[in-house]
Amino acid sequence: MKLFLIQLLKDHDVPGFRNQNAWSKEAWTSITSQLNTKFVVSFTVNQVKQKEQDLKKDYRSVKDLLAESGFGWDSVRMMVDAPADIWATFAARKNSKDALQWRDKSFPYYDELVPLYDGRHAEGRTRRGMDYYASRANNVVISVDEQPDAYQSPSPTLQGAGEYGMHFSIEEETEDFIADAAQRSSTPFQQMKSTPSSAQARTEKPSSKRAKKQKRSTAEPPEGFHERYLKLKQKEIDRFAAIEEKKASIEEKKADDPYSINKCIITLEGLDGLQVSDILLASDIFQAKDHREVFLSFSSDELRLAWIKREIT
Repeated sequence: MKLFLIQLLKDHDVPGFRNQNAWSKEAWTSITSQLNTKFVVSFTVNQVKQKEQDLKKDYRSVKDLLAESGFGWDSVRMMVDAPADIWATFAARKNSKDALQWRDKSFPYYDELVPLYDGRHAEGRTRRGMDYYASRANNVVISVDEQPDAYQSPSPTLQGAGEYGMHFSIEEETEDFIADAAQRSSTPFQQMKSTPSSAQARTEKPSSKRAKKQKRSTAEPPEGFHERYLKLKQKEIDRFAAIEEKKASIEEKKADDPYSINKCIITLEGLDGLQVSDILLASDIFQAKDHREVFLSFSSDELRLAWIKREIT
């Protein structure tokens, strides 16, 4: 069930279903519905969300442990591996129950969760989409002192908005990189140095004021930027379309199947004389197509009831 949940999370890890690093309400509704149908259960959306959070917490715990010196990953046993003295040193230093549980416990979902939490989605609060980079390269604002040897770093005041309503922030280093790329492809600015030290500032006249000028670069983005951006967006769109097509195909097949699990369950719930536990056991029997065909082929509810009771027994 956990593996199926992880696969559903991957299927919905597309624009429109997952914005920034969280799944949308529509995505959770779809995931919960498919999980309940697959295993004939009745989880709520909040219960499924909690299970995803538990998986994420375990993944983070294992990942942090693997980052420690002396720890490795046993791909055969699917568990963290380290000598006894390394574990003892770690326990004495941190004594974390969340981490120490993995000493004798496997985590077979680690590799499956990597693309969900360390894949194409950036981590942390400082993120922006590629739409932001394209606009920033065309609208780089740099503050230049009237004196040619003074320079002040620009403040990140622009907010970029990507497709599907994704809004991101960006670290100062990335802004500097974009600004530098724009400068290299346009008329070069004069060599800029750091601002004068406090000792130098004291030698200036108190009444002197620095007048700032705003210069806007009209440089194009770095060569090949738009092509890479469009290819990435097209891949995401194609992936999303393929998932929708696959879902539609599955729904169509279910509708055309005269012996579907859904029809068996509906008929089963209409029979008198069955307990809830009997219905749950019968739903496991219906995993086999031959059983579904036999059950629905009977001409009366009396025969269906007698047959399913026998199978349950």
